[in-house]
Amino acid sequence: MVVVGAGASIDFGMPSVNGVDTLFCTWAKENYRLACNKNGSLYSYVRDAIENYYRLNEIRFEAYTNFEEVLYVLLQLSKMVTNSESSFPINAFLEMKSFPQIIHDHVLTSVDGSHFSELASYLVDKLLERFRSRCGVIDLESENFQKFSGFINRLNREFNTVFISVNYDNLITQACQGLFTGFNGHGSFDASAFYSHSPFDRSPCGSIYHLHGSVHFDMVATDRALHEVTWNNDLSVSQNSSGRNYGHTTERTPILTSSIIAGYGKSNQIQRVPFRNYYSVLDQVALDADAFLFLGYGFADQHLNNAFYPVASSEKPVVVIDHADIGQDTLSLGRQDAWSQNLLKLFPCSATSGGPTMSEVKDDRQQTPGFETLQRKKSKQTLSVFYNGFLGALSCENSVNTIMERLGRTG
Repeated sequence: MVVVGAGASIDFGMPSVNGVDTLFCTWAKENYRLACNKNGSLYSYVRDAIENYYRLNEIRFEAYTNFEEVLYVLLQLSKMVTNSESSFPINAFLEMKSFPQIIHDHVLTSVDGSHFSELASYLVDKLLERFRSRCGVIDLESENFQKFSGFINRLNREFNTVFISVNYDNLITQACQGLFTGFNGHGSFDASAFYSHSPFDRSPCGSIYHLHGSVHFDMVATDRALHEVTWNNDLSVSQNSSGRNYGHTTERTPILTSSIIAGYGKSNQIQRVPFRNYYSVLDQVALDADAFLFLGYGFADQHLNNAFYPVASSEKPVVVIDHADIGQDTLSLGRQDAWSQNLLKLFPCSATSGGPTMSEVKDDRQQTPGFETLQRKKSKQTLSVFYNGFLGALSCENSVNTIMERLGRTG
C-alpha cells in the first residue's frame, strides 16, 4: 500500500501546502481585496485572524493554520455571518464579529455570507486550474521524471501495488498508464468493475485511487446526472464549482460541488462517487497489504489515518519518505510538530535516549544517509524514515535499494 502526499510532487512543479496558501492570497486579491489594505484580501484576513487566535490563546504548539482549514472556515462563515440567510443552529449561541469592507466587482462592498462561499469556490477552481496547467507541461523525458517513473514501475514489478493518492496531479498515472482507476474507457466510473476484484488482485498493472480527486476528474452536466464525476484526459477543458449548487451536511454545513476535494470536513465531502467508493475499500487495502510506503504524506487526514490503526502493531514493514531540514529534530530526539505526532500515533515507537541528530542522519559518509530507524512498539518490525525527500531518494540507487529491502524485497 503506497500513500502519496504533496511531498512526492513538489520537486516536479506542484505547489506545496504553503505554496497553495501564497497562491490563494494572490488570487483572492483579484476580486476580494480589502478596502483598507490593498495588499490584503478576505482570505488573508480570515487566515490571519485564525493564526492570531491560536497564538494569543496558546491553543496548540503550532500557531499557524493552512489553506485547507481556511477553506473550511470560509464555508462555515458563509452560514454564520449576521446578514446571511441561514438556519445554522450554532448561530443561536454566537455573536459574529464585523468584517472589513472589500472591493468586489470594482465596488466597495460590505461582506455577507455569499462572499465567503463564492471565494471558497473561486479558490478551489483556481487551484484545479493551476494543477492542470502544471501537469500539462511535465517533461516526461527529463532525468528526474525518468527516475520517478522508474521507481513507480519498479514498485509495480516487485509488488502488487495499490496507490492511495491524496494529490490532484497525474504524475503516477503518467509514469504508469495502465493503473486501474475504476473509470472505464468512456470516462464513467464503473462501480461493478471496481468491486469485482480485490484491490491487490489487479496485477501486473496495479491500482490508483485518487481519494481527493484528480486533474482528470471532470463534471459534465447531462440530463442523467448534473454533477457526475467523469474521467477526462483533456486537461485544457475548463470546468468549475462556481455557479453550481452546494451540497450540505446534515448539520447544514455547506459542501462545494467540485471535482476535487479541498478543505477540512473531507469525511463529508467524500460521499460522492467515486470518492466514497475509494474510501469504502481503505480498510481492506490496509488489512491486506504486506508493507506500507508513505511518499511525502503529511499524516493530517484522519479519515485516511483511521485505516492504519488496526495494523499498527502488525508485523508489516513501514517506510516513510519525507523531507526535513538539517536543523530539525529527529523522531528519536522528540521532534514536536503535527507531522511527527500524527505519525507516531499511527505507528508508536519505543522511546530512545540520545538518538541521532538530523545532521548525523543525513551524513553522506553513512552507508544509507537520510534514514532514521526506530523500533515499533508491539511489533518486531521497525519504522524507517528517510529525510532527504522523494527526489533525494530517487537520486541515490543505494537509497532506492534500501527502501525496497525494508519493504521486504531483497532481489
